[in-house]
Amino acid sequence: MSKPRTIHKEACKLVTFALKDSMCGQWIRAIRVRDEVLIIGFENMAAKEEFDNNKEYFLRKMRAYYSDNLVYLKSIGLLFRQVKSVCDWKLPRDEKQWLNQYEEKAKGTFENRFKNPELRAIFEDIREAIKKRGKDER
Repeated sequence: MSKPRTIHKEACKLVTFALKDSMCGQWIRAIRVRDEVLIIGFENMAAKEEFDNNKEYFLRKMRAYYSDNLVYLKSIGLLFRQVKSVCDWKLPRDEKQWLNQYEEKAKGTFENRFKNPELRAIFEDIREAIKKRGKDER
């Protein structure tokens, strides 16, 4: 078994080869091999979606690269049975920063068409909470 750095370096080459002609190849943040799973981390949700939507195409390219370098990749221990994509984009830590990005604020002026008294009461409570919040912000 080879060093983890060598395995990581070769996994990066494999993924880069498969995604080089794709937009999602520009948005790779991290590549890891854990418990026979190759994990590709993207910075952008659209890139992750492109990868997921074209996964079979990318897997064919990875298989081609792997078969061309089979002896070496097996010798260093680069083995995986599954490929998983993740997006590590996160909302800003400051809750006010992302909560206040919307200019349109709810005013509680929606029509409550529920005939069921329990559901009607729930939506009236929501309306009152929205109106109260609006008064508190002024």
